[in-house]
Amino acid sequence: MAAADKDLGQDFPVKSAIAVAVSVAVGGHGQEVQAQEAEASHGIEEITVTARKREESLQDVSASIQAFTGADLKRQGITNMEDVIRFLPSVSHIGQTVGSNKIIFRGVSDNPANFIAASSAALYIDEQPLTQFAVNPEPRLIDIERVEALAGPQGTLYGDSSQSGTLRIITNKPNATEFAAAAEVMLRSGSDSANSYDVNAMLNMPLIEDKFAIRIVGFSARDGGFVDNVFGVSPQLGTKDNSNLVQEDINEVNFSGGRIAAKWWVNDEWSVTGALISQKSESEGANIYDPTVGDLQVVRFYKDTRDDEWWQASLTLDGKIGDLDFVSNTSFFDRKLDYSFDRTTYSAYFNYNFCTYAGAVYAPAYCWSGETIYDQDTTGWNIQDQENDRFTQEFRLSKTGDNYRWVMGAFYEKKSEDWVFRSRTPEFLDSYAYAYWLNSYEPSGVDPSWWLSADDTEWTQWAVFGNFNYDFNEKWSAEVGLRYFDSKMDRFYYVDKPFIISDSYPDVSIADGGNNDIVPKVAVTYRVDDKKMLYALYSEGFRAGGANRNRVAEEFTVFPLVYDPDKLRNFEVGTKTRWADGRMQLNATVFFGQWSDYQIEAVDPSFNPCIPPQSNDTDPCGQPFQVVVGNAGDAQQTGVEVELKAAPNDYWDLGLNLTYVEAETSEEFTVARSDENGELIPVPKGSRLPNVPELKYTAFAQYTWPANFAGASDAYLRAQYTYQDDSVNQLEAWEVVPLESGRGQFLQPAFSIADVRAGLRSDSWTLELFVNNVGDERAVLYEDDLYFEPFFGQRRVTTNRPREYGIRFAYNWN
Repeated sequence: MAAADKDLGQDFPVKSAIAVAVSVAVGGHGQEVQAQEAEASHGIEEITVTARKREESLQDVSASIQAFTGADLKRQGITNMEDVIRFLPSVSHIGQTVGSNKIIFRGVSDNPANFIAASSAALYIDEQPLTQFAVNPEPRLIDIERVEALAGPQGTLYGDSSQSGTLRIITNKPNATEFAAAAEVMLRSGSDSANSYDVNAMLNMPLIEDKFAIRIVGFSARDGGFVDNVFGVSPQLGTKDNSNLVQEDINEVNFSGGRIAAKWWVNDEWSVTGALISQKSESEGANIYDPTVGDLQVVRFYKDTRDDEWWQASLTLDGKIGDLDFVSNTSFFDRKLDYSFDRTTYSAYFNYNFCTYAGAVYAPAYCWSGETIYDQDTTGWNIQDQENDRFTQEFRLSKTGDNYRWVMGAFYEKKSEDWVFRSRTPEFLDSYAYAYWLNSYEPSGVDPSWWLSADDTEWTQWAVFGNFNYDFNEKWSAEVGLRYFDSKMDRFYYVDKPFIISDSYPDVSIADGGNNDIVPKVAVTYRVDDKKMLYALYSEGFRAGGANRNRVAEEFTVFPLVYDPDKLRNFEVGTKTRWADGRMQLNATVFFGQWSDYQIEAVDPSFNPCIPPQSNDTDPCGQPFQVVVGNAGDAQQTGVEVELKAAPNDYWDLGLNLTYVEAETSEEFTVARSDENGELIPVPKGSRLPNVPELKYTAFAQYTWPANFAGASDAYLRAQYTYQDDSVNQLEAWEVVPLESGRGQFLQPAFSIADVRAGLRSDSWTLELFVNNVGDERAVLYEDDLYFEPFFGQRRVTTNRPREYGIRFAYNWN
């Protein structure tokens, strides 16, 4: 493990940091630049959002929204997706490493590992949706204007996968009125973690005053590892060890990337903005440890690596057509994702695959001497190469009158996903399984994988939408929204045993699905005065239907080849208020969601053994293993959200933000699991939805005072605290019994994390010291049983970073 007295400068690219700073500094000087992290005037900041596709105060939107400005991100030390979601009580999160995550709003959660099922929550960067199942890209939050969390269904304005909410990351745009430049260096380390750094810089240059400007952002960062791979032996027979991979701090992640944007103000009414964002992350391991081995320790026989590289290009045209405002946004997204990970426990659990073929009666001649579980000791790893492409086009017209506001638009999207997945086992060609197969088939000599699958899927969607607001008088107003969409999905799926030549293999399925529908939104608002309002809202969100990757004829499966859309119907009542001359803000929402026929990813029950007189030639039983998407049943979410901010005087800023939600099934249904008699095990009515804490809250207190020291204008001290209640890791309540059950439901305990930050500021620089995770909490963010560790008495726990100490210096040039 990393030593406590590590030199913070070790392995830190000091020359790169200096080069960045110098390159920005020599760019020139201009008018005074307001640092993003600088405090606004004392009191509660008025935040402008674009949640309804137009600029307006957050306090004027009849919906539950939480927003972080760029200054908020700096104050709270937020740099990545995990940090953002930690401070969003209405959102929970599953993420084992960068680019492997799932976002959950308001308890709308199906099952943790969505490999082919669509996400119920959407992720946007500027105007483009980038949602990808459980592997959303994670932009480094550098030079960000704000982050908006729109809780509840956003189907009318944001479409598919905005079923339960939408997380929007909005970047800063070029400014043609003034020069601005900034650079920042951050270092941190701890007794249980390796050194981390973050170097970033921004340059905004008006090339033609008031007409044309460019904005350039660049960054390089490292999140030091904190998990050690320690010596251990194979879980089955212990004949193999991992001595060649024993290493400290294996889960290091390196980041690099940047953004360049240019904006041209053609005239007083029209402007054109082009932007290119690029990011690369390279992970050497996941934030996973096994508490049965030791604190922040695992036993791995193969490296867990993840290379994630993506870029986004966008072109936005903004102007006037008569008295109408017009916006056109065209966006392209491309992502390449390559990863490998250890799956030794999975291989050991299914060891019979390497003794004879899956499903056969164990043959003593191949597998078992009668003295051990199996005579063959198995380890293994998985690899996957994946590419995603996305094109989106949206046109919008809008108008604001004296007592009305409306926006209408059209949206088109085409996206694709193409991946190849391989399961590998060392010495497979010398295994009993390979010998067995060669009794009937010729060797291919092509690929030593014992499993190969590939997927090539395309989606197309178009939609038209509108949102209309009308003020009846100074007190009452109403909002109506509507979206019509048409979605289609074409899937090609291939699975093979690539090591043999056979007419029976490969298995190929070609299917298409989709649907069209209308989703509405209706809200009524009553304004008590210009600082207080009440609202009632009904909204709907959806996930489109699609096609499964069946390996057998549809009559032999339990879940159908084409699955239906699911829909969330949301009812909420809320209030937004400001008191004490704007020094206190209280927003609150009570909500109730009905989730109908919700989609869930599961092993098709036709995989369960046949019970006489059933036969796999005629019945949906004994069929090949296949993970599919099915419409499981109904669920509901009931909860309350409260946000309180206060600035009682010129020195104190206080805040509390909490969400309480009960998310559970509202009927009994079955998913995919059978007992020893082949019977389906039901999921009872009232079962908790997975990875959803009932209570989650965050609180902060910041004290700022004048300081006349080393050129500083003020100093500050900030403490922030988050608490998350317990949750369950999966929907099905399977009991964990070592050497009997491979999977099980775990209770993920409640946890709390506190940070402390202190700093000095001037008009041009900030120097900050901080301690993250003061109590060195080991949060169980996710208990993963997908690789059958529980069978061998092991665990796979995703956790947060341990306690770390750091320093940050930021400089802005005038």
